[in-house]
This record gives sequence, C-alpha cells and structure tokens, in this order.
Amino acid sequence: MKSFEELLLKSKTHYLWMRDIESNLPDSQSAKYGLVHRALEKQTLIRLTKGIYLIGQPYKQRAPDLFEVSCLMYPFSYVSMQSSLSYWNWIPERAYTTTSVTTNRSHTIENALGKFTYFKTPKINFFYGVNHMDSSSETSYLLARPWKAFADLIDWSAKAYKNLEDVEEDLRIEKESMLEHGLQDLRFLSENYSKGRVRVVLKNLLKELVQCL
Repeated sequence: MKSFEELLLKSKTHYLWMRDIESNLPDSQSAKYGLVHRALEKQTLIRLTKGIYLIGQPYKQRAPDLFEVSCLMYPFSYVSMQSSLSYWNWIPERAYTTTSVTTNRSHTIENALGKFTYFKTPKINFFYGVNHMDSSSETSYLLARPWKAFADLIDWSAKAYKNLEDVEEDLRIEKESMLEHGLQDLRFLSENYSKGRVRVVLKNLLKELVQCL
C-alpha cells in the first residue's frame, strides 16, 4: 500500500481522485478524509469538484489548463461557445468563464481556478466539429472548432441573427476570420445541427459567405 505522499509524488497526472485515495491507503475512512482536509489547508491539494483534486506544489509545478480541467470535471462535455471562439481569435474578448456544452444537464462549477459553465445540448452530431487537443505540456481536452462553437453559442443565447452584419455588430466576429477557417463545418452544421432555429441562421450566413469567396 502507498503512503499519501507517494500518491501525490507518483501520480501520472496532475490530478487525484478520492477513489485513488480510498483504494491505495490502509487508513480508516475518517483518517483518509483527515489527510485530504490537511492537504487542502496546505494547498498541496486543490478541490476542483466532488471527488476530484488538483495536485499542487511542491508535488506538481505546471499551472493547470482550464480547458483540461473543464472537460475533466464534467464527463461528456467539450469546451465551446465564448471560450472556444476566444481561443480561435474569432472574438476579441477573453472569456473569464470557461464555457462548455454537454449531453448531461446544464451545470455550473465554481472553485479556486474560476467558474465553469456547461450548457445541455442534444446528442445528435454532438462530437461533430470537435477536436481532441494535445499539447507538449501533457494537457488533453476536447475543443469545438469555430463554426461548432458559433452554432452552440446561437443555441445557448437564443439569438436569431438575420445576416452577417448582425453577427459582426453583436459579436464583433470579422468576416475574414470566418472565411479563414473554411465553410465545410458551416455547410454540415447548417443541414445537421440539432436545432432548426440554429440551422436557419447558419444557412443565411452560408449564402452570404459563399458570395464573398
């Protein structure tokens, strides 16, 4: 059986689950919770959500990736809407809340790292337009490509943009940015996104953007 410090030192990820503590330590249940409580006070563990902790210094040095944390905390979700559009430089504003969509119920999680919101959407074509992102810093998460993030944002905000000008004025997304990423995803989503209201908006944009090519 491992010691609590060994669990922190030898973890292959930057995260620790309560189930790992329960299955690897010989202590009583109350003693295990005591270890977690003291680690939280010292910030060698940082609580993300129920049963999931971020391993802090001195055991892990890398700053957490908020997109990775978002996907980790809530299964069957991917980063989308404002967070994704900001990542792809479609909108100028930095997204201070990490926004995601999910097939589970809508949910909000707040912890020491920030605020994470999850918007429920149907399962139809849920993962279309979503990339699995890996980086040199060992982070891994699911991120919507720009057009999928835009479609999800229309769905969430319930806005019915009539034309390209409406989008440019409200979201400050430039036409050039839209064309840089191509129209393949837009074409697919305009025919296959789960909500008819969203499809109408996307079809109108597609007609205008095709004329700009």
